[in-house]
Amino acid sequence: MASPWPVPISGRCGCGSLEYHLTRAPMFIHCCSCHQCQRESGSTFTLNAMIEAKYVEITPASPEQIPKLCLMPTESGKGQVIARCPRCYVAVWSHYTGTGPSIAFVRTGTLDKVSAGGDRIDEVLKPGVFIFTEGKQPWLRFDDEVAKSFERYYKRDEVWPVEERERYEATRDENWQWEERGARWEELGEIC
Repeated sequence: MASPWPVPISGRCGCGSLEYHLTRAPMFIHCCSCHQCQRESGSTFTLNAMIEAKYVEITPASPEQIPKLCLMPTESGKGQVIARCPRCYVAVWSHYTGTGPSIAFVRTGTLDKVSAGGDRIDEVLKPGVFIFTEGKQPWLRFDDEVAKSFERYYKRDEVWPVEERERYEATRDENWQWEERGARWEELGEIC
């Protein structure tokens, strides 16, 4: 099935000095309402597009554009590394301990709203799930016609389409090797 995502899609930090491109459509989108996501984003939730990290390209890759990596706690207790612009410190993506460095959780708010080909991407920026809804703001309502809601996390096999599950599973060997080496985030770069 052809992806509705008009790839490549560009994204950038708030000041524009860190620019990146997604060269493949994301696997899945999470809308997370956990308290930690609210705290980090300064908003009521975070919208993350999950994609294999090898399909996130920084352009041009100069030393000034290498993201700062900040180790942060998560609601699950496993932790994450947030990639931030080295100038304005806007979070552009994360890597979670549970999925390792081969999966990037791209902050969809940093994506350009129009692709290089002129296609609008806001039509495809729809969550596949609403997670950690137990922490949502009391006035916030989620539409079950848009996506299923879960008070905490969920079982991927029960929600994700087969093709996206297969893409995710293809990253597991790389993550197991990383875990066997000691699961050191420093392998990705300097941790702040």
